[in-house]
Amino acid sequence: MSRIDGYSLKDAQALVAFRATVWYDPLNIFASWHVTGVVGEHACNFKGVECDRNLYRIKYVDISGCQLRGIVPAVLGNITLAWGFNLSNNEFMGPIPRGFGRMPNLKYLDLSNNLLTGKEHLQHADLTISWQEACLPMLVGCVT
Repeated sequence: MSRIDGYSLKDAQALVAFRATVWYDPLNIFASWHVTGVVGEHACNFKGVECDRNLYRIKYVDISGCQLRGIVPAVLGNITLAWGFNLSNNEFMGPIPRGFGRMPNLKYLDLSNNLLTGKEHLQHADLTISWQEACLPMLVGCVT
């Protein structure tokens, strides 16, 4: 039995807010990324989005290599059940948002080959952790 609730709408709204920060989308990736605000809407049909089909919650977003230009907003941290984001090989700029630090299930984050700031001295980040809490303030904040 599937369950669509207000959380699936919040996930979709977070992606729509992300879409609004992108000013160049030559491949029209975001054409399917829209919601009207009705509880029960979800992002499972958005291009590049993988969902849990029982809860209609976002698990993974892959929009790598889509020639996108814009910023990555902290609102993505509202997608609390997601385990991964691949935003690599685009032209996102600005600071890496701390919103990723609010995602308790985040296991995979690829922001490589963008124009992001806030990682000037970072050469490599392996987020494979075996303890209960890790703090990377210059990157994502604290995750538990």
